[in-house]
Formats: sequence, structure tokens, C-alpha cells
Amino acid sequence: MAALAVALGVGRLVPALLDVSAMPFVILGIGYGILGISFVAVGGGRDRALRRHLAAGGFEPLDGRVVLLLTVGLLLLGVATMGLLLFVS
Repeated sequence: MAALAVALGVGRLVPALLDVSAMPFVILGIGYGILGISFVAVGGGRDRALRRHLAAGGFEPLDGRVVLLLTVGLLLLGVATMGLLLFVS
């Protein structure tokens, strides 16, 4: 949910506060929105899979590729946000 809130803040509030071109911030906000939706979708799927495995008496860890993809996505967005805020104002 935090990534969705950041999407709104970066995409709409920051450009208004800094009085700069909105387009780079809107694109970055869309990235955070996609990341937030991805977290919700992966979390929902993970909950269903975990319940199924626990009912069968087992446990299956989350695929490391999913964790890596979400982590890299967040790192890239974080670096892009800092770069935009440092160099646009």
C-alpha cells in the first residue's frame, strides 16, 4: 500500500510543489503504481498457495526470482526518485 501512496505523491504532489515539468514524475509515479499492484497480486497469490500447502501438511517458499524482481524494481525506482529530486529542483 505504501508503494501506491508513493505513486500518488511522486506523480502528482511533487511536481506541483516543485513547480517543474510533471512528465518525469508521472512516469515515475506509474512505476510505483505498477510495483504496488505487483506487491498486492504476489501477496494474494502467495496467500492462496501457502494455505494450500499448509493444508496438505507442507510448506513451499516463495520463488526467489519473484523476490529478486520485486527487490530490483523497488531499488531502481528508489534510485530514479532520488535522482529526479536531486537534479530537477
